[in-house]
Amino acid sequence: MTGNNSAAETQAQNYYSRIEQELTDTVSEMEDALEDWEEKAKLYYQEKTNLEAWEASTKRALMIRGASGVAAEAEMKCKGEFQAGMGSRWSHKTHELNKAMIEERVAHKRLRIAEMKWETERSKAATLRTLV
Repeated sequence: MTGNNSAAETQAQNYYSRIEQELTDTVSEMEDALEDWEEKAKLYYQEKTNLEAWEASTKRALMIRGASGVAAEAEMKCKGEFQAGMGSRWSHKTHELNKAMIEERVAHKRLRIAEMKWETERSKAATLRTLV
């Protein structure tokens, strides 16, 4: 009888050690995902700020030259500072902003997935503790 108890205890300890390691790994994954999201969020807001500053200065310059606000905005978006191979500068800057926004959202989703994985592992460990 004692041999069976000892084997069961060893098996339970091994199992709990494995679950504990999975929880530790999941926490590490969440920390990495958080750092990645923070980096991507900073890049997104930097790109957003750059675009807004560029739009404001370009529109202001066009309005100083005599264009109305609506005409200045239209010219800025259609022509901007045209660059060969890139189209208008506004289009390029908007594209860069959108790329940064997508990267930030993907990183945020990765963080959420890591959090859900943590909750699943934690719940599984708690359930198994009550069963044993």
